[in-house]
Parts: sequence; C-alpha cells; structure tokens
Amino acid sequence: MYPRLFSLCNATPSSTMPSSSDPLHLLSLPLPTADSHVDSTILMLTSTYLLHALTIFSDSFFPSQSNPNANTTDLESFSSALSTSPSLLAWIPSLSVLPTKHTDSVLTRAYTVLTKSSARCQTNAREVFAIRSYALSCLIHTTPGTVEPNTFWDQAIKFGRAFSKSIGSSSSSPTEDTATQIMLSTFSDMVVNAERRVDRELFLSGRGFVGFCEYWIGHCKRVSMHFLCCKSY
Repeated sequence: MYPRLFSLCNATPSSTMPSSSDPLHLLSLPLPTADSHVDSTILMLTSTYLLHALTIFSDSFFPSQSNPNANTTDLESFSSALSTSPSLLAWIPSLSVLPTKHTDSVLTRAYTVLTKSSARCQTNAREVFAIRSYALSCLIHTTPGTVEPNTFWDQAIKFGRAFSKSIGSSSSSPTEDTATQIMLSTFSDMVVNAERRVDRELFLSGRGFVGFCEYWIGHCKRVSMHFLCCKSY
C-alpha cells in the first residue's frame, strides 16, 4: 500500500522521513503541501494505514506471546521515528476534514496499541516513556467526550511515576536530572496541547488535572533545589 498512498497524497519526501532502506519509513507518509487537496477517501485510507503500520511495528519491537524475542534494542529508533517523522500524530491537522467518529477511533486505538505494548517492556525506560507520551498526545487530539479528563491526567502521572522508578535500574537508564528534565518538557507540551482543545476549560480542571499539577510541581521543585545547590557550591 505504501507506494500507492505515497503517490496519492500529492506530497514530496521531507528531510524528516526515514531512509527508504530503513523499514521504519513505512511508519510515516510525507504530509501534503499546504496548497494541495487530498480527497477525504484517501485521507481515510492514509489514517487507517498509519494506524496499522504503528500496530505492526509495536508488535515487532515489544515482546509478546507471538513475538517473545522482540528486538527491544531498536526501540530508540522506533521512538525517534514516531516523534520526528510524519507518522499518525503529525497527520492530525490534515485529517480534520474526516468524520470525528473515524479519527477518534483511530487515535484511541493508537493509544491502546502503544500503551498495551509498552506495558510488556521492562527495559528502555526513556524510549517507553516517550512512546507512552506519544500515545497520550493521540488522546489529547480526540474530540470532547471521547476521553474523560481525570483518566487522561491520571495516566500521565502513572507513566511519569513508572519512568521515575526506572532511574538507576540499569546502566542505560537516564540519570535523575535527565529524567526530570524529560518529564518537565513532556508535561509542558501536554498542557500546551490541552489548551488548544475546544473544551479546554473542562479538560484543564477537576481532580485529575489538580493531581497532575501537584505531581508536575514536585518535579519542578526538585529541579529548583538542584539548581540552588549547584549555585551555592
């Protein structure tokens, strides 16, 4: 399907596209230019393709009953391809013309695939957190009523705590300072995206969001204390 969709999207490859010699290039499609028109049927096929590609690669890189020997050493490449190439998340603005029922289904299924797959991985803490954050970013672009705000922010805290617990668990795990900086940057992006929702007043309130803010502030204080200690030293 990839070559045919590539030609139908009226797009040209960008510098963020993985090399065609890298299997991960199948995870993304170049975005259409601003002045091009892509038929809604093609957009529906594209979004479905990107979801299935994401699903297949998730099964390839995370251990499962059908694939117990998944190559988790390549999770860094998978995580990078998700965030830096025009994968599903980057296509969301172009998919805005599609029925919300379809896009909401695609985005919630992407979230489910990524979070369930990552739950099977006990290594690669940084990459797992990045992949889970990508999954949450998919949810945050769904329409009002699709995601319960308290549940969303509870999951953000849960993923953050899992990442924090991984610090020092292996030689490849990030230092506490690095992990904290990653979380602060990720949480900031989440709130920025939440502020763009049409129901932002509802989404940025309630028990879940308050708990998220308290957790976020705790990490901010940790960075501030570290900065003060360094200054005094």
